[in-house]
Amino acid sequence: MTAGLSGIFPMLVTPFDESGAVALDELSSVTNYQLRAGVSGVSILGLAAEAETLTVDERTAIVRRVLSTADGIPVIVGCSAGRTVDTVLLARKAAEAGAAAVMVAPSVSGDWSREQLIEHYAAVARAIDPIPLMVQDAPAFVGVALDPIFVQELARAHANVQYAKPESVPASDAVATLAQLPSMGVFGGHGGLYFMDVLEAGADGLIPGCEQPLAFQRIYTRWTSNDRASARLEFERLLPLLVWQFQSLPCFIACVKTLLHAKGLLAHPSLRGRSWPLSSGSQGILLNYARRTDVA
Repeated sequence: MTAGLSGIFPMLVTPFDESGAVALDELSSVTNYQLRAGVSGVSILGLAAEAETLTVDERTAIVRRVLSTADGIPVIVGCSAGRTVDTVLLARKAAEAGAAAVMVAPSVSGDWSREQLIEHYAAVARAIDPIPLMVQDAPAFVGVALDPIFVQELARAHANVQYAKPESVPASDAVATLAQLPSMGVFGGHGGLYFMDVLEAGADGLIPGCEQPLAFQRIYTRWTSNDRASARLEFERLLPLLVWQFQSLPCFIACVKTLLHAKGLLAHPSLRGRSWPLSSGSQGILLNYARRTDVA
């Protein structure tokens, strides 16, 4: 494990107003909701933040707003893009703004060779050095898989490749392998669905959704305080809700936004560039699950 980041770093959704523009004031409210829960940091502009639908200017404005609101706690900034030149540009902007780490998933283009992928990540690592780079493996969401050996090769060549967020399945396997690498911090994802498994496998933290930061923080605190039976009970209480939310990535994003709307943090729980995936009946089921776990 690296001596750097660990703990709960919720991925903030991107709020949109009625016109479809980024609602920066609501983003500040969502950020403050995380801070009140006592999380270790926050994450922005990942897959669950609909980053692929945002312009460079919008992403830059989000970085600035969250960093100013976060009041010194570390912020992991997603900088994934379809081309290396765009990813490098976003990563440099994030590093210059004060990101604690830059997270990059592969391009959704599935025709890159392994050598091209290595050079893609190497270019980002060089551009932001010494700011840490987090390699995100999300094969179910982007259609490209990065195995632990890939991450190991990058880390050997670039000292600032210090974090990994493996989201392959079974969730524990890649985490367990990567956790053995020297100076490599490993974070779980999947919206927190496999939280106990990745902690058992040696993960240093989790990047879940941002709808229930206090619950995830309680579980992590109990686990790291060796109150693991209590941590498991708390997680099992949340599990039906997590399973229902993570039926697909669009469903997960819509669920998070629905729950934040129910808390009064979002005025318009909409997605950009996608139709809303939840019927009124589905939203009712979601809210019922949330009430049973004290989330809504």
